[in-house]
Amino acid sequence: MMELPKSSEEMKERIAELMERSCTKHSDAMAARLKPEIVSANLEEQSVVLAFTAQHWQRNFAGMMHGGIIAAILDTSIGYICYSMVGGPPLTASLSTNYLRPGPISGKVHVVVKLDKLGKKLLFGNAKMYIPSTPGKFIATANATYIIV
Repeated sequence: MMELPKSSEEMKERIAELMERSCTKHSDAMAARLKPEIVSANLEEQSVVLAFTAQHWQRNFAGMMHGGIIAAILDTSIGYICYSMVGGPPLTASLSTNYLRPGPISGKVHVVVKLDKLGKKLLFGNAKMYIPSTPGKFIATANATYIIV
């Protein structure tokens, strides 16, 4: 495990570096298809806000964002903050997702992520997805546990 970031800027840089590696070098990987962007990072609160562009291919048969895509976005988002804290690839041990309302198939969605606990072998985090114009109306929430490898 590497040293914890010393500032919000360093935390943001670590996430940007992982995004660069996972999206640019592996253009067919899930993260590249999801097209994440960093909105903000706050080391003191151990939180980050990421943006994702909802895309037509992410729709389900009802014409809304597929639940599996929502779960993947939440999992990926929590994974990014975990990586920023430990500097290595965390593996999802468990992910519990709650779907609250339909997700869009166009425009942006934001995900606010918070690291709840950083242990020696496990990390615990949560995420909430929403449309930026309605930040209090969540599309979905998730709680996850990650293993440090």
